[in-house]
Amino acid sequence: MRRFFVVLAAVAMGVATCAVGVPAAAAADGSVSGTVSDSGHVGIGGITVNVRHWYFGVVVASGTTAGDGTYAVPVAPGSYRIEFVDPGDVYAPRMAGGTDGVPTWVASEIVEVPDGGAAVRDVTMLEKYASFSGTITGPGSVPLSGMAVEARDALGTVVASTGTSGDGTYVLAVPAPASVRVYVRDPGLIYGPLYHPGVITKTESTTFALTAGDAVVADVTLPVGGSLQGQVRVGPHPQHQMIAAVLEASTGELITGALSDVAGGYRIDALAPGDYKVGLIDPTYLIGDPAIALRPVLVPDQDLGVAGLEAALAASTPFTVSSGGVADVGTQTMVGAD
Repeated sequence: MRRFFVVLAAVAMGVATCAVGVPAAAAADGSVSGTVSDSGHVGIGGITVNVRHWYFGVVVASGTTAGDGTYAVPVAPGSYRIEFVDPGDVYAPRMAGGTDGVPTWVASEIVEVPDGGAAVRDVTMLEKYASFSGTITGPGSVPLSGMAVEARDALGTVVASTGTSGDGTYVLAVPAPASVRVYVRDPGLIYGPLYHPGVITKTESTTFALTAGDAVVADVTLPVGGSLQGQVRVGPHPQHQMIAAVLEASTGELITGALSDVAGGYRIDALAPGDYKVGLIDPTYLIGDPAIALRPVLVPDQDLGVAGLEAALAASTPFTVSSGGVADVGTQTMVGAD
């Protein structure tokens, strides 16, 4: 038994000796090299170059491009895939393949590094983002800090956002390609929100079709906002938790909304000056059983179920909101479905 352990120890020591006896430099008798450039053929420094096992994806060596975009990474002879990653997140990851690189592992090339030789692979990196920049001002061209600048898609979903600095300027990076509108609002509810180039509705706003690398200047001037207020009742009783929907008067586009409070009152602040109409909707009508809900109306007294939306919009009253002013919608009585 003792002899068995002695032999086992000798074998283990021999394996360890072989393992540590191979100089590290001897494993790197080849290299991968090349140049990483942008779409304008200008070299990009600081790009991480990962040499990965061709099948398992394990990083076996890595390096960084020099200021002129060149790189050289020593590796042992073998089969690899080469990945290029921008730590600054300006450029999308790229893999070696084709004439200037490919975007995915699946499409990438298996790069063969010969013994004592070099595999040369040049890659063109593509930017991930387009950008908006500009200045947000108030009346008298006063720069506004702390304004929220949003890029919104066709559904109104915010795909990117930022805030203005002390001098009213902003820079907003947007994942590209994209088709978006620029919307500016005041979280402090002093200035009225607008789409670029200074309009209330997205229907009137500018749609920007962006590709990666685009740089667009979009300045917007915000007006001091105004308010709408009103009351909701059922018979003589105040009705709370009703949706007060604010629509732009000429287009009927939904702008914003609020819920009535326990006293039946509602107030919407920071509206851009303009003409608006107000609709009142019982949430039960939308998400519950319309048969037991209060009937939706446009102020004053335009029953959507009877008149239809188009006729009700035409017959309803527009309310003018002015800068710093409060437009009183008055009291609207809602009735049940029966």
